[in-house]
Order: sequence, then structure tokens, then C-alpha cells
Amino acid sequence: VNVLRVGICDASLPFSMEAHLEYYGLGGRKGAGKGEQNDVISKADVVCATVVGSGMGLLRNVDFPFVIVDEAAQIIEPAVLIPLSKGSVQVVMVGDQCQLPATVLSYQAQKAGLDVSFLDRLI
Repeated sequence: VNVLRVGICDASLPFSMEAHLEYYGLGGRKGAGKGEQNDVISKADVVCATVVGSGMGLLRNVDFPFVIVDEAAQIIEPAVLIPLSKGSVQVVMVGDQCQLPATVLSYQAQKAGLDVSFLDRLI
């Protein structure tokens, strides 16, 4: 399985963008443009990113039909909607709602109900 981690990742790890670019003979990230990085993404079987990272520029045109959300009880609803809005047809949410809750520092956001995780909302 060809796994790619997009975002901040140790370049020496086999699933890093740098390792994939080197494997495909496209040089390192500094020498590769978005075209080369998009080629690497298109060849990946699995793309790993944070929920917010799944909406970053490099992944803007990538659909995620199958989404796995880890620590789902700690992620606020607006954040988890990013990968879910990118063509998802199935989602697996992993988390324990009895452990750490979603963290929202803004009192106004808490008061408006934005401190509820998507998993809590489903339960």
C-alpha cells in the first residue's frame, strides 16, 4: 500500500513527500514544483493529513471518498467537515467521547455551541 503523509513530516520517513519525490526520481521538495507533488499525490493509495490539512492548497483538487478520522471526539465540527466535504462517501470516526473533549478557547465560540465534536453530535 502506497501511503503518503501530506503536511509537516520528517523527510527521512518512507511515507513523507520528500521520500516519495525521491522514489519517483523527482528530486526533493525544494526542487519539486506543485506539478510533481500532485503527481505523487495521484499515485498514492492512502493520503494522510490532518482534518484542516486536507483542505490546504496542495490537496485543494483532491477528493477523499473514504475518510478515517482519528481522535474524532476531540475535533470540532467545522474542522471535520473539511475532509467530509471533499467527495466522501464513507467515513470511519475513531475516538472515545469519554476522554478529552473538543478544545475551543474562545468563550464566544463555546457559547455559540462550537465546542461540540462531530462525534458527540452524532451520539
